[in-house]
Amino acid sequence: MRTLLPILLIFSSFVTSCKDQELQTLLEVDLTILEKLDSISAIEFEQERKDATQEFWNEMKNNNSIPYTKDSLAVFFYFEDAQEVSWNGDFNSWSQDQSFKNDGTNIEGTKLWYWSSVFPKDARLDYKITVNGSNWILDPQNEHQQWSGFGPNSELRMPEYEAESALETAAGIQRGTVESFQIFSNQLQYEIAYQVYFPADYENLKDLPIIYVTDGHEYSDEKLGNMITVLDNLIADESLQPILTVFIDPRDPNNLNTNRRQSEYPINVNYLDFVTEELIPQIDTQYKTDSQADKRAILGTSLGGINSSYFGAKASQHFKNIAIQSPAYWYRANQIYDIVKAAEHSDTKIFMTAGTFNDGLENAIKMKEIYESKALNIELMTVNEGHSWGAWAAQLDDILVYFYGKE
Repeated sequence: MRTLLPILLIFSSFVTSCKDQELQTLLEVDLTILEKLDSISAIEFEQERKDATQEFWNEMKNNNSIPYTKDSLAVFFYFEDAQEVSWNGDFNSWSQDQSFKNDGTNIEGTKLWYWSSVFPKDARLDYKITVNGSNWILDPQNEHQQWSGFGPNSELRMPEYEAESALETAAGIQRGTVESFQIFSNQLQYEIAYQVYFPADYENLKDLPIIYVTDGHEYSDEKLGNMITVLDNLIADESLQPILTVFIDPRDPNNLNTNRRQSEYPINVNYLDFVTEELIPQIDTQYKTDSQADKRAILGTSLGGINSSYFGAKASQHFKNIAIQSPAYWYRANQIYDIVKAAEHSDTKIFMTAGTFNDGLENAIKMKEIYESKALNIELMTVNEGHSWGAWAAQLDDILVYFYGKE
């Protein structure tokens, strides 16, 4: 499980360290590797410089040291002919932050390019190498990858980052089953696909808590949210009560290239009515669920995070457990803040997450303060990561146990 970070301290340290590229001001960073690169660059004779560069590259590659990390220093490498090389990822909002210096340095007369920066010692960040301004590629020397909704990215793991064990398939445990369904929504006037996760030994269980998951096709995908593995593991080790899970797919089931999340999730009363008036009654009728609101949760990320806050504000009679990951509260001119402020709801538990790298942390803190002003139960987890399934998947065990941990 992830450790909760002191919010303001982490946010402040990120701003002051990761935006500042003057590495020599950070006394804890060992600059030996940068000094070595400088010394190679300073070799006068070209062939000697090429030989020294090749020897350095072979050593880094053979030691699986790409990217190189030590303390808060990260050094990225690329070894091919190129006119220009840069690195883009969570750290510069995938090139949207033009103030972030991300251009590589070439050792003259060689194929070696490198770029250095500083990050929190436990950071995990998605990135790609950008060659000649337009060719975005995976790091060919980095075995760590994290899938996104658009395919794989390379993954920087700083020295103190710890992979989440709940995402690894445990051996010898009972596993739940997943079935696929469709429902026609009168509220939305189209078909919606969804999957239902049944915990192991479902036939002998009753009165199950339930969690509804937006972007369900990605949360259930083992390359992205990997939530089915997390559920199986937590239920098997008795950290979590057996729960039913409904993964709602925003894609048109007749054309999976059409994704309706942008219209469905941000403050959409018709989508709210579909879930509360059509989907919930069907699920509660067909399966062995506990129909009380305090046994029902809604989970979503990004635009789905807005949706979760909206459901909590407008449908508290149905949902008392609200899970919000990396909420895009800025969408639709921040309307969600006023909606939550005006809502009359109590006895609601909220678990919200945000990363310190271009992930809306300031907005999440603002919403946390609104929830606290209403005396609602709110937990905000911050991590030194970005807007990524690598972060969201690793947070699922904390979210699930927070709501339905086995006593």
